[in-house]
Amino acid sequence: MMATVSCDFLVIVLALFTSVRGFEVTLPTSYPYGLPFSGTVVLNPDVNISRPFFITAIDAKSGAVLIDRFQINTTRVNSTRPLLEHDLPPITLHYSGTYTIDFIVEPTNDIAHAEVFSFPGLLSLFPPVVAIIMAVWTRQATVALFSAMFIGACILMSYNPFVGFFASVEKWGVEAIASGSTIITFTFLLGGLLALMAKSGGSRGLARVIERFATTRRRALLGCFALSCLSFFDDYGCILMVANSMNAITERVWISKEKLSNVIDCMAAPLASVFLFSSWIGFEVGLLNDQFQRLGLALEGYVAFINTIPYCFYSLMMIAYQVLSVLMARDFGPLLKAERRAQLEHRIRGKDAQLLEDPSMAPVPGKPQRWYNAVLPIITVLGCVGGGMIYDGYKNLTEQRETIAYEIKAALSPG
Repeated sequence: MMATVSCDFLVIVLALFTSVRGFEVTLPTSYPYGLPFSGTVVLNPDVNISRPFFITAIDAKSGAVLIDRFQINTTRVNSTRPLLEHDLPPITLHYSGTYTIDFIVEPTNDIAHAEVFSFPGLLSLFPPVVAIIMAVWTRQATVALFSAMFIGACILMSYNPFVGFFASVEKWGVEAIASGSTIITFTFLLGGLLALMAKSGGSRGLARVIERFATTRRRALLGCFALSCLSFFDDYGCILMVANSMNAITERVWISKEKLSNVIDCMAAPLASVFLFSSWIGFEVGLLNDQFQRLGLALEGYVAFINTIPYCFYSLMMIAYQVLSVLMARDFGPLLKAERRAQLEHRIRGKDAQLLEDPSMAPVPGKPQRWYNAVLPIITVLGCVGGGMIYDGYKNLTEQRETIAYEIKAALSPG
């Protein structure tokens, strides 16, 4: 079971297309042996496909039959258009190394060749193990992730470290940056917005308004909790906005930086992962839909996500822990030591703490520090993000309705 789960984490499916006169075959280029995998076959529409086809897959090295005359039926239900793309039955490789698989289609006798590199399933555990070790050793997430990606690429590239290195940088590294470009851009823009709030004096103005109510430690921490709930749409945005807004307020009631970091960090991701719409949810629903489609399950990703919310134990328990910790004023471990230091010694930072505040972000001297210079940007961000999500969901739902209506119309059409 562990090998199956970990191979899903590791295997990057690079489509290998072999074009021939009658059909095309798509297979993963690398896969652990002993575990079944599948591929697709696409028939050429120019070939006479009014009759059933049979496809056979043979290991060119050993002569073992991997697929034995699998029948492909091109007749589509309630439609005269032939079905060209089909899923192949599961294929299981039995030794480590490079397989050359011959695909033969009858009755046209067309032949296609595909190569699949097979490796032991336990090797798929190496990348996450390397990531954990490097993260603990170097305390650098980027170094740890790249090391894990490099190890995985070496495995997929037939244990070739040179090809694996270039594949890590050129292919998977670039793809990772491209896929995360939206998050990176959003974080940069949000950081610029927060700098503008600080420079204009809005952050200090808001702090002066809130500090009238946050007169105690409990009220200040509950303010962090409430502002985190309002920033549920993105975990990065929550950390940036709440930290900048509540930093000065928590200092006045002698809350340690460790406690402030703990509350904000433990609320940001859990809230974003269980709210009905956020940047996390769009990503999770996309993964669920891909898996359901791959498994042939007629399930909707968003509905499945809602049904799994009661089982998000980490997120729900972390939110409950923060609420109880604030209300009961209870801490333990290093966090308890930090809080005692802040209250008894009036030192909100440890002796070895590095101050990361930028003096250039101080408000312009002589300018009024108005609270609405901070509130209006926050409301704008919340409104734009929420409105954008609603519009995007409405647009996608409309497109799905048009697609479903077209399929129903095509199915009912006599031609």
